[in-house]
Amino acid sequence: MIAFWTSAALFTALIGYYATWINHQAAALSANAFDLAEWIGIIPAVRYAEPPLSAPLALRAALVCLAWLFVLRAVAVPHLGGRLALNAIGLGLALSLRPPIAFFRGETGDPNYQQLAVLCLVALLGIALINLSPWRAQRLWLALPLALIGAVCALLGLRGALEALARLQIPTPLGAGSFLYIAGIGLHGALCLWSALRARSRLLGM
Repeated sequence: MIAFWTSAALFTALIGYYATWINHQAAALSANAFDLAEWIGIIPAVRYAEPPLSAPLALRAALVCLAWLFVLRAVAVPHLGGRLALNAIGLGLALSLRPPIAFFRGETGDPNYQQLAVLCLVALLGIALINLSPWRAQRLWLALPLALIGAVCALLGLRGALEALARLQIPTPLGAGSFLYIAGIGLHGALCLWSALRARSRLLGM
């Protein structure tokens, strides 16, 4: 039963990431976390801040953590089909961070494109390391810090986005997506920790 709720919490975070984070009466000004990172990345105060694009970086890093958590979760699934499906989700999330085709045609000077390229590469390398590492058995202990980092990144990115939009005097009522993401990823980390502690206590009991 714990395995079901652990996976359900992770999928809740995934739904939350792509649900609405910023609501607005104009649909074009409502955004999920991925779109919000793109949107605020074109605001000069964010794009040329010091450090530049910090809020988009945090929002995108939250997606990297989510991708890695799906791949870590796959380690626990006994069926090959389930493992492949979870790895495919993680891989899909990592690839969603790839920069636009213009980047590969030589427009490599755009800082937004550069950030996407680096994060995509980091996400893919992390997936490879998780699948090849002999420490995969420690996945339950790895999931908690990853979940915490994901939640903190989401909060920092959201705060930065709200500050940037406030300067433009754009009303920014929060949508349910940010709450779902943070609650889902936080619960996933907590359940993984609980499972790890139970497994350890069973081992010590033996």
